[in-house]
Amino acid sequence: MAATTNAAKAVLYVDTRRNRVWNAAFPTGKVGAGRMLRQTGRLVCILNCAANSSQAREIGDRVVQAFAKRGVTAKLRACDGHNLHDLAAQALVEGADTLIAAGGDGTVSAIAAAAVKAQAAMGVLPLGTLNHFAKDNGIPLELDAAVASILEGKHVPTDVAEVNGHIFVNNSSIGLYPHIVERREAQQERGAGKWRAFLQAAAFALYRFVKLNVHLKASEGRQIALRTPFVLIGNNKYEITGLKAGSRERLDRGLLWLHAAPDTGRARLAWLALKTLAGLHSRREWHSVETDTVEINFHGQKLKVSADGEVIELQGPLRYRTRPGALKLIVPDRAPAP
Repeated sequence: MAATTNAAKAVLYVDTRRNRVWNAAFPTGKVGAGRMLRQTGRLVCILNCAANSSQAREIGDRVVQAFAKRGVTAKLRACDGHNLHDLAAQALVEGADTLIAAGGDGTVSAIAAAAVKAQAAMGVLPLGTLNHFAKDNGIPLELDAAVASILEGKHVPTDVAEVNGHIFVNNSSIGLYPHIVERREAQQERGAGKWRAFLQAAAFALYRFVKLNVHLKASEGRQIALRTPFVLIGNNKYEITGLKAGSRERLDRGLLWLHAAPDTGRARLAWLALKTLAGLHSRREWHSVETDTVEINFHGQKLKVSADGEVIELQGPLRYRTRPGALKLIVPDRAPAP
């Protein structure tokens, strides 16, 4: 399963269900997931890629070559993405103290959950489409630079959040977005490309436009009752205007950011979204609160919730909380603290 060396023991380790293997081991004295890994460590890289396509081999070879340029030879097996958390947990049980998430935001979220629970460090190789978490933490998007940042970087305490025990690193949502995700995945299974599937799913969700009646209880006794098409809970505050829309300036404030749409129709919601992007909105047009905890009550026993793009069905009430500094994240030395 894993090859080790006498000094800093390091392994690239992925799902063994798929019959793809790359030979490897890290040579002594060349590895350090941040400075601490040089002294003690066992590094485990979990790669998420299309396990039944030629792309898997191509991505795996690129990762191997990126480490090899720095005197590190890698052993890789491809993971199809369905058991990332279990695989990470297994690696930690076997002695790993540093996890490397090689994939997109969904992969990062799954590996981060395991790292937080085990108090292990985590690095990121951004191989996804959007890579929001990597961008918000100053992690290079180019593979060689990302590998260098892992081997030469530093550990920074970074916030995560959770809903009913499910950890997420970016955001969680109820209402429109979980339905968009489910519809998009169904379209992709039928052969549609990612962006085409997303646009079709968004159009369908807007056509249905189901609204929720929710009661929100934030810390310090703040309460909001509203009817809304969606509620988003961010792990720290998101920018919503201009070119920085969808990004976060910091991930160490120890706060959730609750952002809910008003009770309005499709056309006005679309217009409000455009106004907001252009910076022409009024703060009173959205319901926004920063808090360390929030409880969401709703009609019915269960509700579909998205957490970093994964849709789960949870029983109410939904209890969100921040976990300040719970993730030991490896970032480049030059990157500012998140």
